[in-house]
Amino acid sequence: MRAIATSLGAALFLPGLAGCGYASGATCVDWVRIETPQETFDQAELVIVGAGTERDGTESIYDAEAHSYRMDVSEVLKGDLPSGTIRVSSMPVTCTEGSQYPDGDPLDTASDVLIFANRYDDEWFTLTPFDGVLRYSQDTADSLIR
Repeated sequence: MRAIATSLGAALFLPGLAGCGYASGATCVDWVRIETPQETFDQAELVIVGAGTERDGTESIYDAEAHSYRMDVSEVLKGDLPSGTIRVSSMPVTCTEGSQYPDGDPLDTASDVLIFANRYDDEWFTLTPFDGVLRYSQDTADSLIR
C-alpha cells in the first residue's frame, strides 16, 4: 500500500509503508527525480543561496535521522526568511544499509550552494536527497523564474 505524502508535495515522492528490507517499521521513500533546476525551484517553498556554518544536530524524518546545519544566507530567491541564518536539514535516503547519505551529504560543504527546501513539522528540509542542493552559479540563479 502507498500513501501520498502531501507535506513535501505529492509530486515529489510516494512513501512506501512496507517491504523495503531495511528495518521493521521503517518508512521507505521512492524519490522522484526532478529534471531541471526550474522544476526544482517551482516545487520549493524556499530557495536560498547559502553556505554551511556548522552542523546543528539532527531531525527525525521518515524513520531516519537527517543531518541539520546552520546556513548563512546570502540571498533569498524564493520565500520569506526572517534572518540571515537558517537551520536546514539534508533529506536522507531512506531504507539503505549503512550511510543515509551514500553519495555524501550535499549540505556538508563550505561552498555556496542553492538550497531548495520545504517545511515539514516546522523544520526546513531539502526537497529530496538528490534534488535539494545545487552548486551555486550566478548563471543558474539568474535562470530561475522568480
